[in-house]
Amino acid sequence: MSWLRKLEITSPIRFLCLLSSLFVLLALIKLFHNIWWIPTRIQKLMALQGIKGPSYKLVHGNTKEISSMKQESMSRPKSFSHDIVSQVHPHIHSWTKTYAIIASAETMLEKWKSHEGKEIEVFEEFTLLTSEVIARTAFGSNYLEGRNIF
Repeated sequence: MSWLRKLEITSPIRFLCLLSSLFVLLALIKLFHNIWWIPTRIQKLMALQGIKGPSYKLVHGNTKEISSMKQESMSRPKSFSHDIVSQVHPHIHSWTKTYAIIASAETMLEKWKSHEGKEIEVFEEFTLLTSEVIARTAFGSNYLEGRNIF
């Protein structure tokens, strides 16, 4: 308790003020850690793995962007089709077009064009496509490069 004497805390009121100030400081540090440090760190780690997305915005996240996209979607006339994702969840539709991995599907379709008029083993093709998407998402390289390395 010598540190208390060094601070010359003589009354219980000063002690309570110091204790409450310390509590408030710790609460602010925890708040900063939870709403800024963790999301920013996760975004950087995911970017290092090749996973990109909309940038993090403090406190409200992407809710303003989502709201404006939904309002715009609701103001447009609705079409009678099975493609309702662009109308119900326009932010997911937009972000998928912007940040999704389509190179794997394009590679598969180019390969299929060379098999025009011939049978294609769809099970093997989709297994390869799934492996390709997982490899690109998790490791940032395609499946065939990873298979050659390992």
